[in-house]
Amino acid sequence: KPLQSGVRDLDSILSGFFPGELTIIGARPGAGKSAIAMTVALNAAKQGKNVAFCSLEMAPAQFGQRILSTQSGVNGLRMRRADVDADEWAAIVQAVSELEKLKTGFAFTVNTIEDLEGAVQEFQDEDKIDLLIVDYIQLMNSKKKHESERLKVGYVSWALKQMALQYSIPVITLAQLKRPEGGYQGMPTMKDLRESGNLEADADGIILMHQSSSKTDKTVHPDDRNAFEVWEDKGLKYIVLKVEKQRMGWTGMTSVLFDGAHMKYIGIER
Repeated sequence: KPLQSGVRDLDSILSGFFPGELTIIGARPGAGKSAIAMTVALNAAKQGKNVAFCSLEMAPAQFGQRILSTQSGVNGLRMRRADVDADEWAAIVQAVSELEKLKTGFAFTVNTIEDLEGAVQEFQDEDKIDLLIVDYIQLMNSKKKHESERLKVGYVSWALKQMALQYSIPVITLAQLKRPEGGYQGMPTMKDLRESGNLEADADGIILMHQSSSKTDKTVHPDDRNAFEVWEDKGLKYIVLKVEKQRMGWTGMTSVLFDGAHMKYIGIER
């Protein structure tokens, strides 16, 4: 049975993440890719699934604060400053209690694909994992020597695909896409993914993310243009999710709102 992402409109295209498949989520810096990985992890864990999450980008304290913000509904910046009132503090305590019950293992010290394979095996020995998430693939090193960054990333993506097959689990890895040199930063394409490490060959699914900069951005749905600035004033980012590749399913595009203060994705009602 596939695992749902927890982002309704994305699941309507994907139908979920399937065992044995590698899915790559590619985005430029600041588009909310770490937050969507966290959303998927929490959604799976709340369904009783065992989740292994390897974070190479964030320190444990920073990652924990983001999860607490998502679960408690308390503004993450205020939490970081310890500027919370009694009700918010109670919500944080409740969130900690709820998160402690979830079956989620975190790997913050792993930095090679070989060590990750060992960590996943340890997770498997304790209690079979149902989902592996890596944030993000270009930061993952290898003990093997590779002639170029492209070959290294290709080796890592191949190894992640093999883990998906070996353990019959969905594996999701994030990929950081390069910013274009000048000009319009539109919706990323497969070309952007290739420039970041030739990843598409191993992937069963590819999701590209884009943050629309204004209501005139051609990626904004026509029905959303009138509300775009209202959402922006509320601190909500307009994120376009494009399922670029799905080996056994549909492709397509949808839009969601990202509440960065609480690390949450919100569906758009039309």
